[in-house]
Amino acid sequence: MQVSRRNLALLAGLLALGLAGCSTVREARLAQDPRHTPLGERTPMPDELGLYSNTVLTLDKAISIAMQTTPQVAIAFQNVVLASQQVVAARAAQFPTANGSAGYQHNTGNSRADLSSFDSAEGYSSGVNADYTIYDFGKLRAQSQQSRAQLQAAQARFRSTANDTCWQTATAFYDLCQAQALVGIDQEALRQFNEHLKQTQVLVEIGNRTRYDLTKAEVDLENARLELLSASNACVTARAVLVRRLGLIVDPGFAVQPPTAPDTATGSLTGSLAITYRDNPDLQALRHDQTAAMAGVDAAVADIYPSLNFSLGGLFSGDHFPLLWSLDSMLQLNLPLLDGDRRRTAVVAAITDLRAARSTLADREQQLTQDLTAALSTQATAEQRVRIDVLQVRKATENLELVDERYRIGSASAVDRTDATVALVQAEIQHTRDHYVLASSDALVRRLTGGE
Repeated sequence: MQVSRRNLALLAGLLALGLAGCSTVREARLAQDPRHTPLGERTPMPDELGLYSNTVLTLDKAISIAMQTTPQVAIAFQNVVLASQQVVAARAAQFPTANGSAGYQHNTGNSRADLSSFDSAEGYSSGVNADYTIYDFGKLRAQSQQSRAQLQAAQARFRSTANDTCWQTATAFYDLCQAQALVGIDQEALRQFNEHLKQTQVLVEIGNRTRYDLTKAEVDLENARLELLSASNACVTARAVLVRRLGLIVDPGFAVQPPTAPDTATGSLTGSLAITYRDNPDLQALRHDQTAAMAGVDAAVADIYPSLNFSLGGLFSGDHFPLLWSLDSMLQLNLPLLDGDRRRTAVVAAITDLRAARSTLADREQQLTQDLTAALSTQATAEQRVRIDVLQVRKATENLELVDERYRIGSASAVDRTDATVALVQAEIQHTRDHYVLASSDALVRRLTGGE
């Protein structure tokens, strides 16, 4: 009965250990189940995102959807999860470790050569062993610092990925809005040229215009149709890009709501650079990489020196209860003597990583300075162009009205009217393009300065 109780106690201990790992196993099985695959790890259907043929998509909603469905965002988030677990593992290495074991042995063998007699024996054993690194010249501490810096770098890169996703989605959204606006302008131009053709046909019939005027009106109409076709094809391409940014492979046929005119004011280069150096997530990640590389050098140097470890173990064994026991303890100094130059090479490699991290940070700072300078210049130019475009559209509209009136009374030619119509169309196209150049440059500045 005593043995049975011991076995039950052992079984209870094993059951407790099994239950402790159930949540981890459940999480692993859930990750393997394709029915529970979250967005970002698969391609969704439009109705999962609330997108239908009658949906009016705003910029904010588009960015919200992209943040859920973009695989790169999901990958960056999992990198953060992995780095956080590495921090836990590095921190755990600084504490004692313990292992337990339990065993049962049964042996049966013949005691005579003629196999007429057999003997059986059984034995029980259990043990506990604990190890602890007393001193290692800061190696484990440096590895823990390195893992924390790598976690911070992963978090910064997650923000950078989110930042890029916002910018790419906004750019695709603006491109589609611009393409649709250009289609509208070309449709209106086609309508005007069609009206011009009808008017010219009437004037030719009554003898107020020559056959050349009619031919020119027909050519202008066909050119307008070609421009509309080109604009429509560009709209299809822009729409495909936005659908891709939303994480879809099926276009549900939603409509987009053009954003209002951006209320922006070009900031100074000095102030914008200061914000960029402080808030840009790419720079933050590279700074954390540099910190991790510094800790890596400390860990590699500490590995050159000896380490002092303490070990304590208890053993229970015997063929009946109560079992015999023994207790062992050991203080051990591990001194590296010959390792094929491995530790020195590891130090050199850590130094190389540190220097590379510094150079990468410097290169990124220089690239961001160049990109931000160009973006602010584009933004300032676009602001001024939009102001001028408003006046140009007004001027072209008034000029077309005057030329149409002169054409009706015969004091203006068909060429004059075509030129005036084309001038108005070009002014409207330029205004539309500059409007979205301003919006896109504003989005780029926010991305470079670290504002999502």
